[in-house]
Amino acid sequence: MPTSLGHGISDAVRNHIPVWVDSDLVKTLHDEYKKAGGPLTEAQFKTRIASSVEWGRNCRKDTDTGYER
Repeated sequence: MPTSLGHGISDAVRNHIPVWVDSDLVKTLHDEYKKAGGPLTEAQFKTRIASSVEWGRNCRKDTDTGYER
């Protein structure tokens, strides 16, 4: 069983991120990322968002609404 990295998301979610990040999602997210001035190519972007190390959750007490993830 994998050891949790302590980034605020469960291991079950962490292990499935690469499955959920499909090419359609990458294209949609990358288009918006580029509009916001992001410098990564689509291939670099896909590698980064498919990596569970890049995912985490904001502490609820550090958000305005308490619900931000």
